[in-house]
Amino acid sequence: ELSVRAVLPYMSDLMTIDAFQAEICECLDSYQGQILTLRQEMDDHRRALQAFKEDLKHAEERCVVISQDQACEICGAPAVRERFYVFACRHCFHEACLRALVVPVLGAERRERLFTLEAMRLEHQAAAAGALAGTVPAMTLAEVEDELDGILADDCPLCGHLMIQTIRRPFIDPGEEAEVESWAIT
Repeated sequence: ELSVRAVLPYMSDLMTIDAFQAEICECLDSYQGQILTLRQEMDDHRRALQAFKEDLKHAEERCVVISQDQACEICGAPAVRERFYVFACRHCFHEACLRALVVPVLGAERRERLFTLEAMRLEHQAAAAGALAGTVPAMTLAEVEDELDGILADDCPLCGHLMIQTIRRPFIDPGEEAEVESWAIT
């Protein structure tokens, strides 16, 4: 198909365009429609970017204040005595207690990544203590900690998706038959 745009360079300056007026107007209308569509898309992207910036700003400003005697939801010991996580729902866990809840439900790949990151953190701690002379770990400690946090603190295990997934688990694990039998009424 031949368009007006393709023919215009071959027309002489003395030729009138009355014969092509309808086609030229149609072409210009088409371009105007494309321009309006692109302008609308740009406005949509601008609004989405602004909403994303607002969400990011609110996420950076978000914090959870806990009392000094806040207890770990699992072991009941004061949370502030060791490394701990607090979720927006205000559930609080020691890192070790959270790890014990999260690791059994992680997929094999994420579990292996968690173990690798924990080993990297130990390497950083050993390097800081001077036990590993000349060895530089592949990731910075901050990167390791961020990725660990992303795996361990993805969502609250008591009221997030982890708890919802446990609804499918039986109350008694298959390896606990002896426990079941000990409760039997004879």
